Amino acid sequence: MLRNRSFINYVQQIEPLISTEFGLGNTYYNEKFSLFNKMFSESTHQVSLNFGVRLMLHERFILKLNYSPAIWASNYNLTYNINFIYNQLDV
Repeated sequence: MLRNRSFINYVQQIEPLISTEFGLGNTYYNEKFSLFNKMFSESTHQVSLNFGVRLMLHERFILKLNYSPAIWASNYNLTYNINFIYNQLDV
């Protein structure tokens, strides 16, 4: 599940209907799931660059094309025993 996605972008207008953007962003994912009677938790922090173009096709319709390659990421994964989780929830 995507928890947080924040970008700081610099936008430059080339023409009244076309603009470009360049920025840096942070994305945080967190996922919990069960597989073969084991509970897993995965978390990822990712730092990305952001390149994009905005085109105004109509008065209130903007088409935005972005490319966000990751430049750094960290993962944190846990495996839980389901009995342990059930015991914790009963308290």
